[in-house]
Amino acid sequence: MLPFESIIYEPLDKANTQDCRKLYGVEFVPPSKQEIGRFTTTCDILISEQQRLLDETKHAFTINKPAIVYMPTAFLAKKLHPKQVEAINERETPQVAAYCVGVQEQLIRVPINESHERLSHIPSIFRESRVSATFSEIPFPDVSGEWAHKPQEFWVRESFAERLVFMGSILNKIGVQIHFIEAFRPVGVQEGMFRRRIIRTRNEHPKWSEQEVTCEARSKTASTPRLASHKGGAAVDILLQRVDDDSFLDFGHDYPDGGVLVFPRTPYVTAEQWRNRQLLQVSAGLSGITLYVGEDWHISFGDNLAALDATGKIEQGYEAKYGPIKDFDRATGEITSIYSATELDIMFDY
Repeated sequence: MLPFESIIYEPLDKANTQDCRKLYGVEFVPPSKQEIGRFTTTCDILISEQQRLLDETKHAFTINKPAIVYMPTAFLAKKLHPKQVEAINERETPQVAAYCVGVQEQLIRVPINESHERLSHIPSIFRESRVSATFSEIPFPDVSGEWAHKPQEFWVRESFAERLVFMGSILNKIGVQIHFIEAFRPVGVQEGMFRRRIIRTRNEHPKWSEQEVTCEARSKTASTPRLASHKGGAAVDILLQRVDDDSFLDFGHDYPDGGVLVFPRTPYVTAEQWRNRQLLQVSAGLSGITLYVGEDWHISFGDNLAALDATGKIEQGYEAKYGPIKDFDRATGEITSIYSATELDIMFDY
């Protein structure tokens, strides 16, 4: 048995292996005892390192949720080729997107009690802690208004930064490091990225209705300030790398793809891809950090998304302590401007 609460994979459209073979030419193989055993050993190492860090360091936080492993009933026999990816996304994405947007509709009801906790510079705190990590040099995209082509803002709330260092330390123990892609998104960035997602989805799925296009875009990119955890310094987008050569672990897709394959519970993964994706989720969970149900790269802490457990249910009585902010002092990390209550639910223009 794995040392965590686990969830069995179950494709949202209930497709079986015969359906997948007929529709996509996809073959599955059952998980081997050896593969599960190797991952169990890795989990044991991560748990031991978690306990050592909690016992021997100054980390004062508690971990009050179990880490989660999504257990597959089968693995892909081999990696998908582009035509298979296209067919799977065209047919199955609307249902997955609708599920994710349904979860978001629940999150709207999670109260935000803004703590005004200041932000920390992630590269600085990782360097000071001597924890290995890398940071994307790709600037904000050209849709980001006045922030277009400017360097990424690798800032998050102080308590979240501490947990990210903790997560990085656990991963370093097994020769893996976090690669940070994005963190805080200033005013204009999230808005532009939502418009870009709409355009991209329309282009990739010309046969979809406007409702399906909007639903998929909302499931991948926050459409209001309330749901935009990046705006609150409460979320980061990450990948995992090997420490020795900076090579990326294979998750079965590229960042920031849309579609089914970025869904954390997708069944369309090889054994290697499953192991790599679970490694991110487990190390995050052991650090008290939440993986978003709709993307396998988006993790957060202290926001409304953190109210969710791995099944998409909201923790009763939970209050988010981080809401969206407009700006902060880069010298001190102190918040200087936040969104008003009337601005939280205004949908971004597209």
